[in-house]
Amino acid sequence: MRSRLLIFFLLFSLSSCNDRETEIVILSLNDMHGYIDDWDKVAAYVSEQRERHPNVLLLSAGDLFSGNPVVDFYPHKGYPVIDLMNDLRFDASVPGNHEFDYGQETLAKRIAQANFPFVCANLNTDSSPIPAMPPYIQLVKSGETISIVGLTQERPEAHSNMLKKLRFSNPQSEFEKYAPLRQKSNLLIALTHIGLPEDSLLAMRFGEIDLIVGGHTHTRLDSGVVANGVLITQAYRYARCIGHTTVTLRNGRVASKRSHLVDVAQLTQRDTLAARKVKEYNNNPALNHAVATLANTIAGRMNIGNFFCDAMRSETGADIVLQNVKGIRLDTLHQGKITVGRLYCADPFGNEIVCFDMTGNAVKQFIQTTYLHFNRIDLCASGISYKIQPAGGDVTVTVTLPNGEPLNPDKRYSVAMNSYMATKPAEYKLPLDANGKKLGAATVETVINHLKKNKFISYASPLRGEILNPD
Repeated sequence: MRSRLLIFFLLFSLSSCNDRETEIVILSLNDMHGYIDDWDKVAAYVSEQRERHPNVLLLSAGDLFSGNPVVDFYPHKGYPVIDLMNDLRFDASVPGNHEFDYGQETLAKRIAQANFPFVCANLNTDSSPIPAMPPYIQLVKSGETISIVGLTQERPEAHSNMLKKLRFSNPQSEFEKYAPLRQKSNLLIALTHIGLPEDSLLAMRFGEIDLIVGGHTHTRLDSGVVANGVLITQAYRYARCIGHTTVTLRNGRVASKRSHLVDVAQLTQRDTLAARKVKEYNNNPALNHAVATLANTIAGRMNIGNFFCDAMRSETGADIVLQNVKGIRLDTLHQGKITVGRLYCADPFGNEIVCFDMTGNAVKQFIQTTYLHFNRIDLCASGISYKIQPAGGDVTVTVTLPNGEPLNPDKRYSVAMNSYMATKPAEYKLPLDANGKKLGAATVETVINHLKKNKFISYASPLRGEILNPD
């Protein structure tokens, strides 16, 4: 009996000694939107992790552009971000919806500039200048095969003019074709720009995925979330956090996985090359020029949107101006000098103003359908204020003019909005007889022109949209 136990112990010890254990570290960013000011800290952290760990992946979950005028208005749009990513030796990026904001030819140039692949399984670019993207890539680290499948939105939230000749398909349906990669991989990663709710659905359908590195919803997942055994990560936005995920493989199989976020503001080490490049890119006198002085801070995207709407109404002469709050990308306009660059940070998309002739009743219906689509207030406004009262599955909308009188349901009003709203019928349902007139000026340019004429601005943030409690 003792001899049998001894043999068993020896065999167990030998098998334990033969266990192969490999640690894979996945560093990730998502929704950077051109924010590069702390890139020297990001670069230093990535370099440190590569020195400490032999198997490091560096991934981007999309939306590289649109948000920083230093990047968006560089002579070669978007060039600084790709240049800095090349220096960091990214392994892959998935295209986010804002990768298309500069137009397809420009995106093609940025892809050609990149020393890393853009991967996407549910995008067909056959009729576009954008080169075909591989649906997945495979990397080998310490003998372990890692498969990375890219997925983006089926209906990208981008200007429709930028999406012509591109075909997007359902992310889950496309992933089904690549789920068998699990049999050929030690680690299967979905690199996605579809948002946390869609990532959760993807995980519930495909438990064979080990890790989802996601983006789009700007979600801060401090330790990730697990759905159907799949670890889902997302690292907030604007390169303020770095996703750090560690996967341990034992004998070629995932034994453990854990994730945390690194707060970039807390990092102290800086990369010299990245710091020098960021300083050079930021040296743009045209963007640093102040156009006006703000007497008080304007806080909140809805209030900034209302401020912009007021400026556009003054410049265009429209009766009403509407602005989608998601089109405002700045949380605060601080008291003091307002620079051109700061205004472009608030509205980075360069959308043209389009003016429609609408009845008061059509305006109310427009507000109603927009609220029902988003299930929240989405419209900043000037020339009106509105109240929404939910009632069952429907809502009642009350609209008043600045003088307190109700909006006349039969009177026709000139209603200005940005061209993104004017071309997104799924979200913003304009009346069938609405014929928009392009005004030939971009939203933010119109705001800048207004501020140049009014050097000192005092602005009381108005309440233009309100939800009333249901009875």
